[in-house]
Amino acid sequence: IQHKQLTAMPLGTCRRISGLPYSTHVLLPQDVHTFLQFILYTGCLLPLPVHELVHGVLFKLFAPAGSHVTFGANWRAGMIYACAEGVVYTRRQYLVIALAPAIAVTAALIVLGIALRWPLWTIVVATVHLCGCAGDIAYVDIIRRNPLITHCEDTSFGASFYGEGRDDEGACGERSGGDDLDDRE
Repeated sequence: IQHKQLTAMPLGTCRRISGLPYSTHVLLPQDVHTFLQFILYTGCLLPLPVHELVHGVLFKLFAPAGSHVTFGANWRAGMIYACAEGVVYTRRQYLVIALAPAIAVTAALIVLGIALRWPLWTIVVATVHLCGCAGDIAYVDIIRRNPLITHCEDTSFGASFYGEGRDDEGACGERSGGDDLDDRE
């Protein structure tokens, strides 16, 4: 087997192949690799702000008039977030807020991947996005496992869960009446 080194073809050859008058080279394996790498990185990073935007829209939708939704980043933890500081949501509202981005953004990524006929890209990007939803899924798990939780508050430092219980003990067994989960420091 003889191996050939691939190089760019002369301008005239490219014009004959592509039909484009301004072609200077054709895509070679390294160019394709760089392009696919760019598409993969973009596909993994672009859903992050969209994910938080979905949270933000739902925070605002379920919040009382005049409530503020803020967006932030914790670069040490490698995360961005949306929150509605001081707004307490019902259990059902918070479940919707927590799960909606995982469902909506992942579904959009799958539809896009199918439309582009990029099955591997779809699998990788959807999986990376769902891994990024781990905190939201953990909140849902906590809420679903504890039927005493009736209300939730998303804060810039995590989430607090409130519910029915004894006066000296909250729904999550904490004396303050809630469980503060600190995942944003």
